[in-house]
Amino acid sequence: MSNNKKMCVSCYWYENCCGAEICDEFTPLDDSLDEEYYAGILKENLEEYQSIVVEQQS
Repeated sequence: MSNNKKMCVSCYWYENCCGAEICDEFTPLDDSLDEEYYAGILKENLEEYQSIVVEQQS
């Protein structure tokens, strides 16, 4: 069974990307909002920004 959900052509950034395979920036282009997917990204971003702030305050 073919799963087109995780293919570059189904990524929001497809036309601006020079990669040939799924990367960390993969953003699905489907109509449904995958709240868990985006919540995970937001959590990762928050952790990264917090570590940057702590590093700069040191």
